[in-house]
Amino acid sequence: MSIKKYTNIDGLNNKTSNDGHFQQAEDLFIISKSEIDTTDFGDCKYDVMEISVYDINNNLLPQKSGNNVAYIKTDDIKNYMYQIINKQGLKELAIDIEKLLKYLGFTNIRTKIFTDFKTSIEYYLTNKYYDITQSTFGKPSNIRFEDYDIYDFNNILNETQNILYKCVDINLKSLKRRDIGLKNLPKEFAITELQKQIKNNLDSFSTYSETKRNVYSPDGTLTIFNDTNTGFTEPTYIVRGTLIKTMCKGYDQYGAYADGNGGTYDELIQVNSSICGYVIPDIGNGGTGGDTGGGGTGGRSRGGGSSGLNGDEYRNDNQK
Repeated sequence: MSIKKYTNIDGLNNKTSNDGHFQQAEDLFIISKSEIDTTDFGDCKYDVMEISVYDINNNLLPQKSGNNVAYIKTDDIKNYMYQIINKQGLKELAIDIEKLLKYLGFTNIRTKIFTDFKTSIEYYLTNKYYDITQSTFGKPSNIRFEDYDIYDFNNILNETQNILYKCVDINLKSLKRRDIGLKNLPKEFAITELQKQIKNNLDSFSTYSETKRNVYSPDGTLTIFNDTNTGFTEPTYIVRGTLIKTMCKGYDQYGAYADGNGGTYDELIQVNSSICGYVIPDIGNGGTGGDTGGGGTGGRSRGGGSSGLNGDEYRNDNQK
């Protein structure tokens, strides 16, 4: 049964009452008398002491026998119970709780840790193996300390802390774990647990996503993206006015220059460029022009050049 089955649980907790009641106080008059019978519990062969152990949260604890309840019969009752005289001069029954709990398989872990720690320190200072987790614990070891020598305090302090940690760790591992099923989630944990459940449900869905960008590039330059870090890497262009290449349009030479935005523009470099195949013409010297009678020579000049006509051609012109 649960310890809360006692109707006077508050009185038991604050030690105002030594008797556990299963009935409400206002109903006790029906089944009880005001008379008190004096008897020595444990003397009768039919006396039995029923023992259940609870933790501070009123959870019933299993005992070393595997049962939740132990029954101490007449022959053993006096091993754990004895009579005392209270302040009012009346006899009361007292129970050696520490002895009884030890019999049932319960120990005071804090006391055990302190005892193990004290023993380990003693072994540490007397040159014995002091690691409680090892099978050599307590056996003679190499000389660690000698009389009249000086040792570093910080090293000793650090090792003392390690000893305490191992004493705590080995005792905690010896504790029996028990599963406590909660039918109703405590109110203070309800919201947190609900949020955790919602997050777990959302994390279980995997949604595919893909990001694409449209980037204008006048000359078809490949744009490099770097989505791993900051999104994408902006393309860099050649400074405007930088000569990219030269070309020929007829005999004229042109250059393709960067416009600073990834494109180019054409600009004339030289007219009648020899690079584009232009050849300067070879100009010869001409005679003087004049009209003479009877076979003289006549000449016509144009554009700085000169041409000559012989006498026969001149005569033919006159005949015409």
